[in-house]
Amino acid sequence: MDSFGSFHTFGVMNRSVWSFAQFMDMFPRIAWICLGWFLLGCTVHEAPSQTPTYTFESTDPKGKYKIVLEEDGQSVWAYAMLAEPEKLQFVGFLCSTHPPVKNETNILSYMESGQAPPLLEAFANPFSHIPDIAQRQVEIDWADKYAMIRIDGQPYLIMNFAKQTAYSRALAQDGPYGHAWMD
Repeated sequence: MDSFGSFHTFGVMNRSVWSFAQFMDMFPRIAWICLGWFLLGCTVHEAPSQTPTYTFESTDPKGKYKIVLEEDGQSVWAYAMLAEPEKLQFVGFLCSTHPPVKNETNILSYMESGQAPPLLEAFANPFSHIPDIAQRQVEIDWADKYAMIRIDGQPYLIMNFAKQTAYSRALAQDGPYGHAWMD
């Protein structure tokens, strides 16, 4: 599983119980994320509600894959899943619903309180911030091994099922939020 958004504990992630083996597979990734944020020297910041306020689902025409979009209080994440049985494959960062924050935000405080962390300015670009995602037209174009998520007709995220990796136009660089989509 190639996913940087693995710190989510709501919505899609609660649809099935993780086995001990799945948890141990994700533990090193979570530990690296925590260490990375710790080394940035962040400070405490109050976390917003984690109840998803925006959701969107789409299943590919063959019925093999499903993509679920959820807003976590800070960002919109795309969950790539097998449709039957419903099983998470990987996660992609679609956009941030709040303005990016500077490095002094304590990312660990969000994670420790069960909240998703905000997007840091170092990973942001002009495509990152979409505060009104619920008012936008979101489409998913399906192909054989990938799906492209568009916002208002603009390509924003490619979900590559063959590589189990997502590439986001809303990221300026690869990092804890996922892989940047470089043209």
